Amino acid sequence: MFFDFSRKVLADKKHLIGENKNVQIVAVSEWIASIAKESILKDRPITVIHNGIDLDIFHYFDVNINKLNKKIPKDSFIILVMANKWFALENIDISKKILEKLKDNMRIVVVGCEERQISNDSRVICVGRLTAHQLAQYYSVADVFVNLTKVDSFPTVNMEAIACGTPVVTFDSGGSKESVIDGKTGFVIPYGDVELLMEKIDVVQKLGKITFSKDCLDIARKTFDKGKCFKNYLYLVKNLLESR
Repeated sequence: MFFDFSRKVLADKKHLIGENKNVQIVAVSEWIASIAKESILKDRPITVIHNGIDLDIFHYFDVNINKLNKKIPKDSFIILVMANKWFALENIDISKKILEKLKDNMRIVVVGCEERQISNDSRVICVGRLTAHQLAQYYSVADVFVNLTKVDSFPTVNMEAIACGTPVVTFDSGGSKESVIDGKTGFVIPYGDVELLMEKIDVVQKLGKITFSKDCLDIARKTFDKGKCFKNYLYLVKNLLESR
């Protein structure tokens, strides 16, 4: 509270990393790797290994909307968002603009709400903390998942939604875009561009979620399986050991 040790901490890191020839940097996204290359780690080998998810949990569920949540009208176009992004201070104006442009049959379902965040707006349906299994069901019934992230390394929520067959519309922030194939598993747009955000949501509504679902499920199986991602770490360690 009273002393700034950041200069000493940085000096210690430079000393420890500088003298250790065995340091290997692993970044979870190309964006994180680019940041590392501009830091004290720039002279160290940097490898990108994306995080993975459990596809035994996050996969498509054939769920009845009304049984899952009676507050969601049966014929709604469901836009799923996370509470920590929807209610974030930097996104207050963005959330308001989205509501202003929302079509009559669209509903915002906010996952992870606290009681104080429950909205009086009938178009915004708040649900509390969910188990992984419950979350996978919400991803499955949603028509689109919207990630209002301002900065993120490699968001797990994008992968989870796609693995459940649901396209993602995300802001181009940090490494978020690396988990979405633009036009196939969703869309990537500049941060804060609500006009374009709603346009892409309209595209999903007009084409139908099913247009994107096959690509979403295929890509998830090929690239998001946590087992395959973990193996990349084993291969990396094996290569390092063999090279020495």
